Amino acid sequence: MSILGLENTFAYTSFDFDFPDTTQKETSESTSSSRSGSSDSVDPLLAVSGAFFMIVLVFFEYYLIYLFFKKMAKKIKKSDDASIFNQSASQIISTKNEESEPVPILSPKPKPTPNLEFEQMPVPILAQKPKDVKKITVTAPEQKAIQKKTVAAKENAQASKANEKRPTPKKAIRTTSRAPKTTAKSDIYEIIDVKQRSQRWFDLREGKVTGTAAIHLKNHSVSYAANKSNYRSSYSSYAMERGRKLEPIGISKFADEYGFDVETIGFVNSLVYEKAGFSPDGVIMGDSGEIKTIVEHKAFNRERHLRCARKIEESVMYQIQFGMFVTGAKDAYLVLYNPDLFPYDKELIVKHIHRDGEIMSLFRDRYRNYKINGYAQ
Repeated sequence: MSILGLENTFAYTSFDFDFPDTTQKETSESTSSSRSGSSDSVDPLLAVSGAFFMIVLVFFEYYLIYLFFKKMAKKIKKSDDASIFNQSASQIISTKNEESEPVPILSPKPKPTPNLEFEQMPVPILAQKPKDVKKITVTAPEQKAIQKKTVAAKENAQASKANEKRPTPKKAIRTTSRAPKTTAKSDIYEIIDVKQRSQRWFDLREGKVTGTAAIHLKNHSVSYAANKSNYRSSYSSYAMERGRKLEPIGISKFADEYGFDVETIGFVNSLVYEKAGFSPDGVIMGDSGEIKTIVEHKAFNRERHLRCARKIEESVMYQIQFGMFVTGAKDAYLVLYNPDLFPYDKELIVKHIHRDGEIMSLFRDRYRNYKINGYAQ
């Protein structure tokens, strides 16, 4: 008899409850169902999934145990390292304290008391408020002009230093015993001994085309060129003053190097063309006393000096050609002198120039038209 059956009999005997005997039926049904279930087959997919789930749970438990022990090991290692460091630090400090000698305590030096009768107390400097600065906008042309001025100022300063170091010789230009007279005439010109840039020199130039204005004859008439050269000005720039100071030195170096006797004259007045005159920097006279060669001196800055050495500027070429046109000289020498150049073999450059037939014919045509018409063409 099963336990459930005993309990039922105990209930029926001890107490007079009138319950139906259902338990026996239930037990008989359950045993019959278990027997019938055992005879049925188990689902394999359900069995595999259950086994897999159990394996995952086991691995997860082992993983949690591994993380726990890893964390505990890190804590133990940190505590061990800290204890080792503290022990080593304490040992080092103790050894240093044992080896080091006691430091003597120095008493502070007494500060000197200021003598108020003779010493002045420092006056505090008050900070000044910054002034309002106005912003100035500079255009591109103005910037170029400022740059040119700064470059010119530097070149002028260098040139002035060089001039101070190089004194002017007492006898700058070699002259022969046969110096030109006060007024020497030939068939085509008249030499007038006058000091350049004097009042008389300006009077002689008035109304005439001179060398500096000869470039205007290229595209304009004689009257136009004469008006351009008709000026009386006492203005003198640094470049002009520098050129006048270096002119005798450069011509003297040229004469010594090439062996010429260079003479100075004031003004050459043309006897063929009414409005034509020329003031040469120097001349080389022929055997019969005529002007054989013209010497033109230029003391340009470094850039212009080297540029003109490569190719002579058009204005300089027309100036020299006009001098040969007035005097009838066969050739000319352009003396370029700049003592500031290094190496010094470039400071003196000499260019030999001959008469240019095209420019000479242009000059003759301009004066022929002026003589025929009498007004600007």
